[in-house]
Amino acid sequence: MIELSKIKAGQKVVVSEVKGDNRFLSRITSIGLTIGSEI
Repeated sequence: MIELSKIKAGQKVVVSEVKGDNRFLSRITSIGLTIGSEI
């Protein structure tokens, strides 16, 4: 698993795990970053 901060520009990855408190998870999912999302 690679942290999002380690992804290089132009590299495509799929979100496999999201960690954080409820407030963080709410903010992240509200912008579409969910498990299985390609970024």
